[in-house]
Amino acid sequence: MSKAFKEFTAESKSAGELPVDKEVWDEIQELRKQISQYRTGREAATVKAMRAEAKQAAEEGDYAAALEQMETVLAAKQERLEQAQEANALWKEIQAILEA
Repeated sequence: MSKAFKEFTAESKSAGELPVDKEVWDEIQELRKQISQYRTGREAATVKAMRAEAKQAAEEGDYAAALEQMETVLAAKQERLEQAQEANALWKEIQAILEA
C-alpha cells in the first residue's frame, strides 16, 4: 500500500472526516478497486502446479511437453508482471491525487 495512502487513511480516521472532497475520495476508491482486481487475478498456485507438471514431464523424458509447459509458465509470469506494473501506476496516480 502506498505510504501516502496509509497516512491519508490514518489522518481521516483520527479526525473522523475526510480531508478531501467526496468526489476525490470516490476517485481514489475506484482506483483501489482496480488494484484489488489485479491482486485477486493472481494465481500463484497454478504457476507452481504448472512448473511441477513441467518437471514431471522432463523426468519422464517428454521434453517437448515440459518445454511447452514452461512457456505457459513464462506467459503467466509475464502477465503478472504487467499487472503489477499497472497496479503500481495506479498507486502513483492515487499518490498524485493525494498530494494535489
